[in-house]
Amino acid sequence: MRSPLGQWYHLEDFRPCYGTGGLVCFENLPETIQPSLIAPQYNKPGDAGDNGPVEGLDLRRLGYEQGSVQANEQEITYHQPGWGGFYYDVNVRWKQSGKKLYGV
Repeated sequence: MRSPLGQWYHLEDFRPCYGTGGLVCFENLPETIQPSLIAPQYNKPGDAGDNGPVEGLDLRRLGYEQGSVQANEQEITYHQPGWGGFYYDVNVRWKQSGKKLYGV
């Protein structure tokens, strides 16, 4: 993986073959970093488009309200409400030690 500044980083990604969760490890980081989540666009201005192969897959067609992101120093949680009381959460926690960052 290459940073915007051209620096090479090493990423290891460990996921179980069942259930949820996983572990990531970034190595060779030059400084402390602050991870972020990019939330899917369930609710954005404009037309959701027609039923074409690209536009027909637009998340706006689901009619969900936009989810929320809560973040602090070493954790980010994304909460997405759906239909009929359904929701899902994505939670990422991390710890950086020297040039390595471990996340779950």
